[in-house]
Amino acid sequence: MTQQKSNVSYMLPLSMMFLLFFVVAFVTGLNAPIGPALKEQFKSLGLSENLIAQAGTFAFFASYGVMGIPSSWLVKKYGYKNTTFISLSIAILGSLIFLYVTSNPNFYLYILSTFIVGCSITILQVVVNPYISAMGPQETATSRLNFGGALNSLGATIAPIIGGVIIGNKVNVTLGDAKPIYITLIGLLIFVAAILYFVTLPQIHTTTNESGTAEKSSNSAWNFRHLLLGTLAIFFYVGVEVSVANTTYSYLTSGTDKATAGLGIAAATAGAIVGTYWFIMLLGRLLGGALGKKISGKKMLTYVSLGAIALLTTGILFGSNSTVSMPAINSSLSVITVEVPLQIMLFVAVGICASVMWPCIFNLAIAGLGKFTNQGSGMLVFMVIGGAIIPPLQGYIADTTGNFISSYWLPIIGYIYILFYALAGSKNVNTNIKVD
Repeated sequence: MTQQKSNVSYMLPLSMMFLLFFVVAFVTGLNAPIGPALKEQFKSLGLSENLIAQAGTFAFFASYGVMGIPSSWLVKKYGYKNTTFISLSIAILGSLIFLYVTSNPNFYLYILSTFIVGCSITILQVVVNPYISAMGPQETATSRLNFGGALNSLGATIAPIIGGVIIGNKVNVTLGDAKPIYITLIGLLIFVAAILYFVTLPQIHTTTNESGTAEKSSNSAWNFRHLLLGTLAIFFYVGVEVSVANTTYSYLTSGTDKATAGLGIAAATAGAIVGTYWFIMLLGRLLGGALGKKISGKKMLTYVSLGAIALLTTGILFGSNSTVSMPAINSSLSVITVEVPLQIMLFVAVGICASVMWPCIFNLAIAGLGKFTNQGSGMLVFMVIGGAIIPPLQGYIADTTGNFISSYWLPIIGYIYILFYALAGSKNVNTNIKVD
């Protein structure tokens, strides 16, 4: 009876965390459809076009390096609910600055607005991931994170579609055309804050002090090799997950007359195609949640890493020789089919492989840490900064080589490292350290 009551008491807080998972991805997913506007609005800066297109992504994920550790302090000082309110307020502030930029274009003010929104999402990540892991048995934590990740994928699926529809088929798109996107975002943030007001979030107690280090111990999370290697796996995972989607969007929407020739597909249609990437991540996470008790995280990570490497390699080497039809929508929200190179479908299919990597890496990296778990979790969240570095780097490679396709070798390198982590790097070789 007590366990049943406990499970019921978890339902509403978990539902709130799942809703926040959706918000995290929706906000993150807005960076891709705004990329074309950045290229047009700020092409006078003289920077490479695809590097400018990824500038928002860089600022957004760079915030993880700044707010990763302070976020843990906020949770400790103010609790989960109040910290979430702080996060939502920061996101609204950043969105309001962006609205100002749409009427008064300024590249650096845009970067600031995106960085502020990114800080708010960093805080939400620190709240949501450990909270979902703690709200139930440890052996089912991966399944809960996968189900939460399914809603995360839903948000990521919808964001580029909405962004593409709002921007439409404009040739010379500017930030002013993206203004309705952030009006929509502000409405969503206010709606979530209103729901949160009526939800009670039980406080989860930790065993670390305010500095994030374990109390009364000469060791720390930094002493665990599998955690350190896991932070690098998170760095590569987040970076390549975002860069594959964003670069594919740029490839689809860039004009055929550009120096880095694209396919010249309308924004709404491209948004739907890239949205498919996130949609199949949703399906993959639902499947991963169902299989989480039957297949170990180590095996699951091995299989999907191999799958991602195979899909990307095939797309690069053989994918331009034929075309396939993919479902999409146009600016009138009508369902259509569009002919694209086979490689586009293969790149989009990588989403099914990426779908379960976060919970697998996260749980493998914190396994056996005991009282150092909270510190280790903070280190992993900090390394989400990979999303700030790898997407712009892939954009720069595309510009430098004059070829979008050659830039996809970078994600392959990332997935090769993740495969190494699954096979060897995830083993805890520091079992002699006392973690009780």
